[in-house]
Amino acid sequence: MAVADLMITFFAMPYCIRYLYLQNIWIAGRVGNITCKIAQYLLALSIAASILTHVVITIERFFCIVLPFKRIPFVKKSKITYYFIWCSSFVLMSPYLVVYGSVPFQDGYSYCMVKNEHLKTLQIFICLVFILLYFIPLLFIATLYTFVCRKLWSHKVPGSCTLTSIPNREAHNRKTVKMLIVLVTAFAFCWLPAHVMHFLTYFRPSQVLPMEAILLSFWACHSHSAINPLLVAFLSGLYRKACYEVFKTRRKKSFSQNNTKETNVRLLAL
Repeated sequence: MAVADLMITFFAMPYCIRYLYLQNIWIAGRVGNITCKIAQYLLALSIAASILTHVVITIERFFCIVLPFKRIPFVKKSKITYYFIWCSSFVLMSPYLVVYGSVPFQDGYSYCMVKNEHLKTLQIFICLVFILLYFIPLLFIATLYTFVCRKLWSHKVPGSCTLTSIPNREAHNRKTVKMLIVLVTAFAFCWLPAHVMHFLTYFRPSQVLPMEAILLSFWACHSHSAINPLLVAFLSGLYRKACYEVFKTRRKKSFSQNNTKETNVRLLAL
């Protein structure tokens, strides 16, 4: 997820900032055609990888909480999930390498846009993307998190429960359920504007969209890459504690290495 989100940072966001000032103006010729295809493909690839990673993390949470003793190679072996996420993203977004190109216009500029002969193909593809990267993932995530929430509420702590352990467990469960609901809601609302904009752009090309609406849809979908880890950090005490432990361990290791280097320098000086 970190790699996919960083790809959004380095590819999708600069492209959107450029769009703010130059819209779809691009380089002409074969170089422009190739770079246009690559730019659009990398932008779409990063988004697909981020969403699929989010789905896989949901599956992992589901099996860890609801079915902790069931061994699923797809979930337990990280290499399999890596290959699945990236290979699926590469294949799913490959039509961008075909439909986009640098198209010359009568005003003397070339534009990175969908070629007219591929407009019908892209309309079908946009519908598939909406189903495969929004509707099904949202339904899937919401369903699995519902089972997780039910498991947390009905779970009983083994052994004798004291008067303090029960309220602590209930408070922890409430925080976890709240976090899962917020994560599903953030996914739904962050990605919906982008899909609405795509439908309006490619199914009603004659309709001129306000620049504010376009920028808002860009901001909403790209912000999900930053909002998702921040929500987990703010809503999960265990996550914050784990991050603090990693930071503390790294700091101690760095401090120990610096002391070792200073000791070696002093010995060499003697």
